[in-house]
Amino acid sequence: MKVFYLTHIREFSDGAINTKGIGFFKTEDECREVILSLLDQPGFRDYPNDFVIDEREVIGSEDTTMLSKVYHVTHECECDDEDEDEDEEGYVTFVTDIGVYATLELAEEAVRIAELDPKFANAILSDVATGFCIDECPLGEVGWSEGFVPWSD
Repeated sequence: MKVFYLTHIREFSDGAINTKGIGFFKTEDECREVILSLLDQPGFRDYPNDFVIDEREVIGSEDTTMLSKVYHVTHECECDDEDEDEDEEGYVTFVTDIGVYATLELAEEAVRIAELDPKFANAILSDVATGFCIDECPLGEVGWSEGFVPWSD
């Protein structure tokens, strides 16, 4: 079954990208309602066209009508890369989306499987990875509602 992931993604002229995960929702209409509610907040009102609604498959569920939450699995790796835009500490953060799961057990199993993938294993062994993250995400809950201070290009 599918859910919808609402984000606000701001891409700057230098190629840097700032992503705000707003939440997971059962319908696109719910996402559109949330967008409308956020448009009076600083930052969101300055960049109203940067909202993205992404349809995601929920692994392990045939019917999302009974789900109250999903588990979002990502992997974050900080690298010291001279060719990329760096943060204040001199690192670039790369986030890889692993998937969206119906249960914590399925999410944990996905992490165990992904840990065997050489691209993740090498990142962990090089001691530059912050690692895997399993976020419990209540469906229909806005996780970023306060707006933000807009950055200039």
